[in-house]
Amino acid sequence: MVGFAGSTPDSPSAIRLARHIRHGHVGSVLFVQDNVGSNRDLEDLVAGFKAARPRLRLAIDHEGGLVQRLIPIHGCRRLPKAFDIPGSMSPSEALDLYTQAGAEFAATGFNINLAPVVDIYAPGNPAIAKFGRAFSSDPNVIAGYARAFVDGFRASRIVCALKHFPGYGNVMEDNHDELPDITKTWSARDLEPYTALLNNGRTDLIMGTHLKLTSLDPLLPTTLSRKVTTGLLREKLRFAGVIMTDDIDMAALAKNMDRKAAFIAALAAGNDLIMAKNVTDHDPNFPLHALKWVEEAIAGGILSREAIAASARRVEALPVAI
Repeated sequence: MVGFAGSTPDSPSAIRLARHIRHGHVGSVLFVQDNVGSNRDLEDLVAGFKAARPRLRLAIDHEGGLVQRLIPIHGCRRLPKAFDIPGSMSPSEALDLYTQAGAEFAATGFNINLAPVVDIYAPGNPAIAKFGRAFSSDPNVIAGYARAFVDGFRASRIVCALKHFPGYGNVMEDNHDELPDITKTWSARDLEPYTALLNNGRTDLIMGTHLKLTSLDPLLPTTLSRKVTTGLLREKLRFAGVIMTDDIDMAALAKNMDRKAAFIAALAAGNDLIMAKNVTDHDPNFPLHALKWVEEAIAGGILSREAIAASARRVEALPVAI
């Protein structure tokens, strides 16, 4: 899942990315705030990327509150921040809201919503609590409203990504700036929203984020840890869907390793879909380089061709609107 620079279809980065998509080097595109301009420009960007590959996955953050990239000028109502939802509406009322929001979202041409947040609210968290991105401090409340969110968007065949595995709530650092250490604050309680939603068949896609959790892996960040990604999520929680990373260009990883090392380590951990914003230290040929890195890692015994093929099948099986 690759990002680009610019907010118009004639930006050099967007033109290069469309070329990579056309040649089969990219299967998913990430849009961030800087990529979203006028409605006409957004429509032209989406149409151009989809013309390059009709079954392309287009992903964007559409949580509500401050983390919502598509707004009324794009035909999408502003959604309340997650923390305000349980106090203002019932789960069934939330389902109605998110069903309408899902239809608006689908009309823009996007088909993956990088939401909802299912982290547990903890005061002082600079990335989650500060912006009201978590529904509640109660895992059961989180699960109930996240279910309404997922079901509402799913009604328009939008895939939602539960985030941020294995739990980013009780953290006092922001992994956009550094690698947060959750060893002393994380517990199995952080997994309860995931298990509740997995048990109800509400989960196609889970996003892991970059955290330090030495009780599970003393050496590697959670997204790069096979013990966390495969051992905990795939095997213990029995998640059979797509596992994706948060942006591997974030400072939490980039301060300590280059993009190639993070990319291969994320695949070796068991992630199916690797997100790379590819704007800072932009590499115009990153998709080609990534393909080369994978082939080299397979030849060197670091990656398995069968595992890569299985990941590709899981991603292609996502039931997204095209």
